[in-house]
Amino acid sequence: MAQFEVRYFDKDNWEEVSKNTVLEVIQESFIRSTPAINEMLKGKMLLASNGIYRMKKEITA
Repeated sequence: MAQFEVRYFDKDNWEEVSKNTVLEVIQESFIRSTPAINEMLKGKMLLASNGIYRMKKEITA
């Protein structure tokens, strides 16, 4: 299951965030949401006004 993380500009560590939070940030920060989501699915990080967002895939046995 995909998980999302954010590193806020005023902090040094990554924090887990919900997919709803990520989708809200994408909607507010980007004119076109679909290309931004596709970039995250390819493993790229998104630079938003409040921090850097990334998708983290966790492998479970």
